[in-house]
Amino acid sequence: MKLVTIESKAKNDNVANYLKTQRNLYNYWIGGYDLAKKFSFTWIEPGSPFEYTNWSANEPNNANNNEDCVHIVHQPHLQQFFTWNDHRCAELFDFICES
Repeated sequence: MKLVTIESKAKNDNVANYLKTQRNLYNYWIGGYDLAKKFSFTWIEPGSPFEYTNWSANEPNNANNNEDCVHIVHQPHLQQFFTWNDHRCAELFDFICES
């Protein structure tokens, strides 16, 4: 098992549809990060750079210079409908895995 890799709109939609069936809709880690170089996001596995993205408005922003991991966000009051945000990696969010 590994954190989910989202490399297309179809996959993002599939993940969103799955999350709609869960009790917590809000924040889930996905398998992206930029630890090696700021704003150069890659997937943990297979280690490839992002080609498809679905960032929330004004993201990624590396707030406080420590946002290196990526989560999928569902916050309708902020007009974020299963979009992505960079966040500090130590945050305790749920996560989505795939095999």
